[in-house]
Amino acid sequence: MTKPEAEPLERAVWPSPVEMNALETLFWRADDHPGMRSNMLGVVVLDRCPGWDRLVARHEWATRVAPLLRHRVLEPPLRLGRPFWVVDPAFDVRNHLHRVRLPTPGSTGLLLDLARDVASAPFARERPLWSATLVEGLDDGRGGGAAYLLKLHHSLSDGIGAAQLVTVLLDPAAEPPADPLLPPAPRPGAASPA
Repeated sequence: MTKPEAEPLERAVWPSPVEMNALETLFWRADDHPGMRSNMLGVVVLDRCPGWDRLVARHEWATRVAPLLRHRVLEPPLRLGRPFWVVDPAFDVRNHLHRVRLPTPGSTGLLLDLARDVASAPFARERPLWSATLVEGLDDGRGGGAAYLLKLHHSLSDGIGAAQLVTVLLDPAAEPPADPLLPPAPRPGAASPA
């Protein structure tokens, strides 16, 4: 019996190091200066609006497959040395998901204004460095009526990883696995500094 091919997210390299590497540290600490924020934002105009509960379930599943999505950053005392990725013990996927409706008529210009505002807002530094927004009410003439915004901090992922994540999260053919098949959530302290 052959093993089914892994989904793109499962094939992606999502390391879960304890200590940030030098490049991650550079991106993270550059955020001290608002003009140097390392936020990435992807905007996807959708053919159809996904069901909210299904979208939440896909994100919950993704945080189990790519556990770094459940990690926050912990600075060492006096910022001597590199920061650490640690499991957020209060993690709740719903703190990272947002649902908004554009004012009528929901033009592409309004969508891009919203995207600019989302991209430029700083992350809550006490939480994992990502968020997603389902934008409803888009009237761009394509009929889908919705868009999806995924915001990641560059210390968390590069552009290729972000694209892989979006592909998996928005795949209309794939159903999120049932709860018994989900990998366990990372335990608090599982990736803590020694």
